[in-house]
Amino acid sequence: MRDASLLVVTDDETLVEEINSNLSNDDIRIADTHHVEEMLKEQYSFILLDEWMIESINTQSIPTTSVLIVLMRDRSFENARKWMAMGASELIIIPDELDNLEAVLQKKDRMKRQDINHFNDEYVGLDGAGAVRVFYSAKGGTGKTLIASMVAQNLQIQYGQRVILIDFNVQFGGVEVLFGLDPERSYLDLLPVINELSINHIQNVTVKEENTGIHVLLSPADPEQIELISEELVTRIIRTCRNHFDQVIVDLPAAFNTATFIALHEATHIYYVMNPDSLSVRTLKHSVELFRRYQIGNRDNVSLIINRHNSKSELSEQNIAQFIDLPVSGIIRSDFYGLQPNLNMGKPFYLKKNDKGISKTAQDVKKMVRKSIVKGG
Repeated sequence: MRDASLLVVTDDETLVEEINSNLSNDDIRIADTHHVEEMLKEQYSFILLDEWMIESINTQSIPTTSVLIVLMRDRSFENARKWMAMGASELIIIPDELDNLEAVLQKKDRMKRQDINHFNDEYVGLDGAGAVRVFYSAKGGTGKTLIASMVAQNLQIQYGQRVILIDFNVQFGGVEVLFGLDPERSYLDLLPVINELSINHIQNVTVKEENTGIHVLLSPADPEQIELISEELVTRIIRTCRNHFDQVIVDLPAAFNTATFIALHEATHIYYVMNPDSLSVRTLKHSVELFRRYQIGNRDNVSLIINRHNSKSELSEQNIAQFIDLPVSGIIRSDFYGLQPNLNMGKPFYLKKNDKGISKTAQDVKKMVRKSIVKGG
């Protein structure tokens, strides 16, 4: 095979011997449980990951520029789907398919070089690329879409960031209502060009909101089309946008579907939007358990936004902290009547730099953006 660096992540010495006997490449490095995190700080063309090492590795630490190949011990469909969703490019059943390892690496190496030559967007290193800020809540009706839209407006208008807002609420949408947009195209229009997706394709289907300058990539808002949203489409959209925008703001549905799962894994920051009530806490605890099970995020990049807070709220920030050990990025006051005029007319909540916002909600979001996003990262 072409001379390329290869890292094998395993504690199985017998497996290492079998891999060495099947490959002609001399540049093979081995990482066991004790050294894997340190060695993943370096760059590799390929990473072969023994599935038995899942407990010893945070898959988010695997460099995006590396081709991840998982070595599986059985032909479990559920495990295969899980690994593909976590970024595996190829699955190899061991020991049965080890004889094909050389051919698989050669094929992946050719594909990678072709992609670098023709589709640069897909393999640009992400160091210094834009942030992917995902807004999620397992409970519907928390005001998540509104908060995501306000954050996008703030970053574009107040701080001059290049922002794209992506609405992955496939079934019912919602962002178009907040901006008063008449959706003509959605990201499903990108399906015919998915293999050569570029920023030009994405800009052709986005709407540039005239008052704020935000690029908005809309959902089809059609429940019948949810099956068309693939892992590959979501991944390519987010990564391409990240390489061309300072801020990629993603609004997710409450359902834990394909778009939700992939977007959460692609996120640099996850904001869980909740209301200060016991039902929100219950769904939050369930979500935190799902995050741990599927290795989504960590305490450094997952935080809470407590929305619709008022003097009569069932729970305070201190009450919530007793149940969930996550940092709070912002507490947003409830202001139904202050928001309603803008919502009814589809007008932005900020129109110019230093505009503090008419409603209490808009003011609190602006404060949160300055404190927790701009200064806090």
